[in-house]
Amino acid sequence: MGRDEGIIKLLQKMMPNFKFTFMYIPGSRLIHELSDPNKNFCTLSLYKTPKRQKNIAFTDSSSTIGLPVSIAMRKSEIEKLNISTAIPLSLVNLLKNTNLMLGAIPNRSYGLEIDTIISNTKPKQLIFRPGNNVLESITKMLVMDRVDIVLGYPDEHEYIAKKLGLVDEIISLMITETPKFSEGYIGCNANELGKQNILALEETLQKMHKQKAFYKILTRWLPRNFHPSIKNILNNKN
Repeated sequence: MGRDEGIIKLLQKMMPNFKFTFMYIPGSRLIHELSDPNKNFCTLSLYKTPKRQKNIAFTDSSSTIGLPVSIAMRKSEIEKLNISTAIPLSLVNLLKNTNLMLGAIPNRSYGLEIDTIISNTKPKQLIFRPGNNVLESITKMLVMDRVDIVLGYPDEHEYIAKKLGLVDEIISLMITETPKFSEGYIGCNANELGKQNILALEETLQKMHKQKAFYKILTRWLPRNFHPSIKNILNNKN
């Protein structure tokens, strides 16, 4: 079970007076649906951006805390380019100095700096992959040599690599153009019901941050040597 699904299950357990109905919406349509005041959806792990906050109601507390955006590449390509896996590398320089193809998810924000890099990338070096299970689909494209770099989070890369049996073929690399950690928030449609749900979710998130179960979910798909980093982040927030 993935990180986000685990947190949803924990929210459901902590909010017995609320009915949870699950729906799967393609990533390419998610922001559009959340921005429609006539709909009633909530989702987690969203970046807050000024543009999104105009049309979507967000919690103040984060629903997910994780290591920053990373890139996944084929092990063979890393060896070919003689890239060190021990230190962060510059995504800008990597794209500038190679003809590698970057795969990204449409309508997903990776933070201001990474979003800016994507917008400034040559179109011939950029592929957006729409549809369901987008990151899994684009990871398959990586293995098939249809893209060379995939943006995501370390735990996402780890989870999908294990699910697809590709742990030895795909390696997650840290990049220099990211903060020390990232936070995702719950977003709901900015209507009366959505705002009421946000208030209830915010109260629950504040309690959840202090629970051991939350820490376990955040670290479930991270290599063990990354666990202390998550613990330090949570301790500093509480």
